[in-house]
Amino acid sequence: APWFNDKFPIVPVPAIEADGKAFNDKMEIKLNVPFDDKVYYHVYPMHDAYKNDQWNLYDKPFAIAESAEVSFYAENNGENSGIVKSIFFKKPNDYTIAIKSVYNKQYHAGGPEGLIDGILGNENWRKGDWQGYQSQDFEAVIDLQKEMPVKAIKGRFLQDSRSWILMPAKVEYYISNDGKNFTLVNTVNNTIAPQDTTTQIKSFDTELNGTKTHYIKVKAYNFGTLPQWHQGAGGEAFIFIDEITIN
Repeated sequence: APWFNDKFPIVPVPAIEADGKAFNDKMEIKLNVPFDDKVYYHVYPMHDAYKNDQWNLYDKPFAIAESAEVSFYAENNGENSGIVKSIFFKKPNDYTIAIKSVYNKQYHAGGPEGLIDGILGNENWRKGDWQGYQSQDFEAVIDLQKEMPVKAIKGRFLQDSRSWILMPAKVEYYISNDGKNFTLVNTVNNTIAPQDTTTQIKSFDTELNGTKTHYIKVKAYNFGTLPQWHQGAGGEAFIFIDEITIN
């Protein structure tokens, strides 16, 4: 039965269970149904311009094979819960990533794969879509699975100076065909002043013009100790990154 307060019945919203926001081939969606509620859902593929309103009765886990928005609600004795929506993204590639640094457990963005899953963090970094690294440089190696031509590499970073999150001083891009010996192809310097308190995103981009490579290394240099003018003077700055895009 639904829960009750003094005046209105309250139908709890079902909880969604999935391995993450992004997937490679298919993603199983399971809904945790409270009490004896009926649960209804529908799936909107992200590429569809027209979103139908057909709701399906949930009776067992189902799978999606493309990027989609999944909506669902519970019904009990004629009373409905609120509608909850969640978006799942099919990864645009089969790349893997090995992170050499250690991210803060509070700011994990879903783990290493969160940096190459096609989901871009926005200025609201508190939602958890950014990876945060404090008092250290960021370094990671991406395996493209085979040697292929690369046109460009883009690394997106965030600055919120008042929250100790500052742009890296510079970002270096390296390439390799054996994963051991890397060649520096470009260094991109930061152009945003640390005193700028606007919460903003900067993409540190480099052009490769079709150069073939199997591995790409990205290294971003931490700002370091916060200076005297900062309200957190003496503390250690964060690097926030999401995402690394390879074209």
